[in-house]
Amino acid sequence: MVRIYTAFAELGDLASFYDNHARRANAVDEHGVALPPPSIPVVSIIYMFQAMAAGACLMAHGAVPDDEGHWPGDQPPVWDHSIIHRDIKPLNYFISSSESPVVWPKLPIVALGDFGNAIDEADPLFAQSVHELGTPGWMAPEQFPNAPAACPVSPKTNVYQIGLTVLQLMHLKTPRVQAKYGIEDRPFPGFSNDSLFYPQELINIAEDCIQMDPADRPTPVGLYKSIRDLATGYPDPSCKTTPWRKYQQKSNDNPFTSY
Repeated sequence: MVRIYTAFAELGDLASFYDNHARRANAVDEHGVALPPPSIPVVSIIYMFQAMAAGACLMAHGAVPDDEGHWPGDQPPVWDHSIIHRDIKPLNYFISSSESPVVWPKLPIVALGDFGNAIDEADPLFAQSVHELGTPGWMAPEQFPNAPAACPVSPKTNVYQIGLTVLQLMHLKTPRVQAKYGIEDRPFPGFSNDSLFYPQELINIAEDCIQMDPADRPTPVGLYKSIRDLATGYPDPSCKTTPWRKYQQKSNDNPFTSY
């Protein structure tokens, strides 16, 4: 008998979360006037993006660095694996409740599941089974056999699919084309300046993830650090904007400590 225990995701999956917003994008009021699309809040996008980047670090290194990019114990983790998921998409992220009153208070936890297509770079069969085995529209260009030898499947493939997932949530649209080498069209158009809802820095991080050349994408650790820098950047004292992460006042000597 084999028993498999999994965490209960009582809030469903990210695809359903996306659908709840996307199907209201063309809503109109009682006079037939188009309503603005119900964009997913910025803080929710950043928190989910951070969780996805943390998962990419775990798959690549078996650990997650701290806010400054340091590893636990200041030592690189001993990890002889590098897991390539190959099928990262909103349908494979599961959502559960968080009761934390301190770190990202009351925002749901997003966790990656469905590792049926995952493969370890240390697997002897990696080179023979590295291509495809994903969902059309959400695969990275290097997952196809026509990819240049200089663009192999790697942890940056996970980064690509994470960026695609985040951009889907930000645009409230699915990818309009499957990215492949030799096809110039991109999965998502750029954001227009007159309808900019998300911070440009956040947009830049997400769009860097879906660069065609893996060398132009951030590493899992670089991605995690970029999002953490954005999330922990406390606003200017003259600004009353709420910080992305909750801060608790400790003392006059050390007025703000992040958790």
